[in-house]
Amino acid sequence: MKKLNLFLTSLLLLASCTHFEGKRTLASISELTLLHSYKTEAARYILSHEPKRLGTFEDLTADNEKLLKLLQDIDLGKVQNIRSKIQRKHEGDLPYIDVTRAKALEFSEWQSLLPEILAAYQRGEHVFIHQNSFFTIWGLELNKDMISSEVIKKASRYKRYFDEDTLALALFNGQRALELSEDFIILLPEIRILSNQHLKIIKDDFSKQISPFVDVNAIDIINYNPKGEGLNLSNWEDYYYEKHQAMLRGESFESPDNICETRLYLRSLSSNEIPKVFVRTLIDHKEKLMRTLRLSNNDYDELMALSLGILAVESKMGESFKYFIKEDLKIGKINLGQLAIRTLKDLKGREDRNSRGLTQIKDAGPLLKDTEYAYLADADLDDPAHAAITTMFVLKEKLGYLRHFAKNHPNITSNNWADYLYYFYQGSSRQITKGLATPPLNLRIRKILELRKNIILYRNCDL
Repeated sequence: MKKLNLFLTSLLLLASCTHFEGKRTLASISELTLLHSYKTEAARYILSHEPKRLGTFEDLTADNEKLLKLLQDIDLGKVQNIRSKIQRKHEGDLPYIDVTRAKALEFSEWQSLLPEILAAYQRGEHVFIHQNSFFTIWGLELNKDMISSEVIKKASRYKRYFDEDTLALALFNGQRALELSEDFIILLPEIRILSNQHLKIIKDDFSKQISPFVDVNAIDIINYNPKGEGLNLSNWEDYYYEKHQAMLRGESFESPDNICETRLYLRSLSSNEIPKVFVRTLIDHKEKLMRTLRLSNNDYDELMALSLGILAVESKMGESFKYFIKEDLKIGKINLGQLAIRTLKDLKGREDRNSRGLTQIKDAGPLLKDTEYAYLADADLDDPAHAAITTMFVLKEKLGYLRHFAKNHPNITSNNWADYLYYFYQGSSRQITKGLATPPLNLRIRKILELRKNIILYRNCDL
C-alpha cells in the first residue's frame, strides 16, 4: 500500500523524509474483479436514488444486459429521480452537455469495448475515447456537438494550446482545469484563465492546511480525483483513494488498530477562521475523542468529514444570515431569534429544546456527562472548537442508531454509511427505518456530498 507525505510535527523527520512523489500508478486488477466492482457500484448508485422501485441489489446485478439498459436510460435522462452521470451542472449554471441525441450501444457493442470501459472505470473516468469516438462507461456514444456552443466558442480562443478532443474529454468527465503552459491553466467549464499568481494562491492554501514542505502542482489539486490517481505524498495515505482502491479490489477497507494522525484539505478553508478552527480541533483531539467515543480510525475520519459538511449546511460555516438571526440578534441579554423559536414551539405544544450553535445541536449534555468534555454541556456552541467536539459526540450517538437500523435499508453498507447518517442528525430517522432514504435527492445531504468530493484526507498510521 502506497504511503503519502504531509508534514510531521518533528522538524527532524520533516527534513529527512518530506517530498512530493507525483501521481501514482494504478494497481493491476483483473477484468473480472473490475467488472464485479463496476456492477456493484452502479447498482448502489441506483439504489441510493431508488431503494425499492427498480429492484433489489441482487436483481440489479443479476442481468448485465438489463443493468446496462437501465444505466443508459439514466444518462439519457429517461429514468425519473436518478441523476445522470453525464449531464453535469455547476451551481448557477445551465447544463453544458446535452446527451439527448446520444446513441445507446447494443449489449454486444458494449461487451466489445469492455477492456477500454473497465480501464476508464479504474481511472475514475465516466467517458473515454476509442478510435476517435467518445463513449461513456455506461454504454452511450457521444460527440463534441453535444457540448454547449458557448463553451466551445470561449475555448476556441485558446485552441493552439490543446486539441478539441482533449477539451471535449475533459468537459465530458467534469474535469475542472486544463494546463495551457507552465504559467497558465484554464478553468472548466467557465473557460477562465488562471495565471501563476492565482496558482500560487491555490498552492499556498494547500500548504497552509497540509504542509509548507510539500510542493504540489496546482492543477493536480484542482483536478483531484480519489477514484483515479489521487495526490501522492510519501509517508502518508490518501484515505479516499485507498478506500476506493479497496472497493475496486472487492476487499473490505480495514481500519488500523493504532491511532492514525490525520490531515484534512478543503480548498479555501484557510481563508475562513471558523471552519479552520473547527477542523483543527478535531485533528488535535482525535486521540482523546477516539478513546472516549470508542471510534475506529475509519469511523472518526468519516465523522470528521461529515461534521464539516454539517457545519456547511447548518450555518454556512458560520456565515449564514439565518444563523445570525437565530443566534446573534439580541437586545441586551435577550436573544430575539431563540425567543421567537421558543414562542412558536410553545404555541404548537412542543417541549423539545431549540437547536443551538454552528451545527445546530439540541441537547448534548447527557452524551457529555462523565467525560472530560462534560464542561461543554453549558458551553457556547458558537465557538467552533466547542461545536466541533460536541458534534462528534452527537454523531457517535446517531451512528449507533444507524447501525442498528441499517438492515431496514437495502443500500446501506460499510462503505457508504456516512451518506445516510445525516438523516438521524436532522431527525428524519423514518427515512432509514422505512428503507426510503435517498441521499442524492435530499438537498442538504447533496450539499454535504458535494463538499466531501472536495475534501482530501491524509493519514499517517506509522507514528
